[in-house]
Parts: sequence; structure tokens; C-alpha cells
Amino acid sequence: MPRDDGFSLLEVIITLSILSSCVLLFSFAISQIQTTRSQIKDERQIEWHLFINQLEYELQDSGNVTASRNKVSFDIYDPEDQRIKTVSYERYFQIIRRQVGSLGHQPILLEVSAAEFSLLEETLTIQVECNNGEEYSAKFRVNEKDSG
Repeated sequence: MPRDDGFSLLEVIITLSILSSCVLLFSFAISQIQTTRSQIKDERQIEWHLFINQLEYELQDSGNVTASRNKVSFDIYDPEDQRIKTVSYERYFQIIRRQVGSLGHQPILLEVSAAEFSLLEETLTIQVECNNGEEYSAKFRVNEKDSG
């Protein structure tokens, strides 16, 4: 006749300790994932605000602002060269880049899935959607005509 003793106390304690360790590690992993997501979101917002601040600063003394769906351009005075240069911000693959005089490639905003620039009655509107689904928008008062 087979013996039906069940589990010993030692086996139950070992099993419970292994199970509680797994649950503890799982809960720690979940909290780390949430912290990482929060930091990524914060970094994306910081990147957006830096982009907006730089663009706003450059637009203050600009002239001849033009916008198409994927690009905004304007003229600024460069005191070093004592010349007027055209600065543009455009969506280029999955980034928004800045160029001066159609030269260079300065990534300004990364992981962009969609970007739209529009100019209506001296108001520049920018709408950006990031790869993670976050959406940002900003409006600026600008000078469509030459500032000189």
C-alpha cells in the first residue's frame, strides 16, 4: 500500500521562500519599469521645452518667416558675419533638425513620428507627435514680412 504523507514542513517552508522571492523580484522589476518610463517621459518633455525655447529665442529678431507642412524657415542677422542667414527647422526622417543656410544637420528633437508647421496671420503653430504617442504643440507670434 502506498504511503500518502504529503509535504513535510521543511518542503513547505522552502517552497514558500522561493515563491515569496519570485514575487518580491517581480514587484521590484515592475517598479523599476515604471520609474524608467517616468524618466523617459521627463526627458522627452525637457527636450521639447529646450526645442521650444531655442526656436522662440531665434524667432524674436527674425524676419521673412515661411512655413510649409514639414518645414519652417526664417531670416536672422548673424553679427559675426554681419550677414542675414536663413535658419530652417524641418522634419527629417524621425527627427526635427536645424539648418543654417541649408547647411549642416543639427538634431533638435528626436523620435518624432509626425510634425506639422503652419503659419496663419503671423501665428506659427507647431504640432509634434513622438514615437511613444505623446503629442506636443506650441504657438508663436512671428513677423512674416522682412524685419529690416
